[in-house]
Amino acid sequence: MIPLVKLVTAFVALGHPIMVNFNYGTTFKGAYDHVEEAVNELVPILKQYGLYEREVEYDLENNISDTRTGFWFHVDGALGAAYMPFLEMTEENPDLPMFDFRIEDIHSITMSGHKWIGTPWPCGVYMSKVKYQLQPPDNPNYIGSPDSTFAGSRNGFSALILWDYLAKHSYDDSMEMILRARELVEYTVEQLNNLE
Repeated sequence: MIPLVKLVTAFVALGHPIMVNFNYGTTFKGAYDHVEEAVNELVPILKQYGLYEREVEYDLENNISDTRTGFWFHVDGALGAAYMPFLEMTEENPDLPMFDFRIEDIHSITMSGHKWIGTPWPCGVYMSKVKYQLQPPDNPNYIGSPDSTFAGSRNGFSALILWDYLAKHSYDDSMEMILRARELVEYTVEQLNNLE
């Protein structure tokens, strides 16, 4: 944590806005950052140097400005964001660090659909709070509704497969699957240790 605090302090002391990318369930080892703890360390620094909220002038000719943050906290939940909420809901709830929008200062979260959920090709889900979406949303004729993605940048079939998965698996199903996966991991570790 200390190197991150030092690095952030170095940039915000010079007035530079920052972007911090936290990990929650890395692809190879499932490692995760203690997001809430880190945010709690960084927010006072941002406030001290006037980057928690700042006035940004974006139309000097007409003297138009807006209040915005001088930081962006993103959580790359590649693997963990898809299943950790269900592990947290189980009776065997381990002490898992919070990583999601329950932390007020998180701006965005991503997760991979092809990892835990298992879409047949790589796809990702990007989530942000409505107030941070592109405004106004585009209104492409071919989908017939407002679209806040980057120029409609998605393949519709991935969204359909994700919807199908979510429609077929209740919270209880998801909790059961993650507990079964955890039991399999514990069994595998035990067997590998026995082979040693």
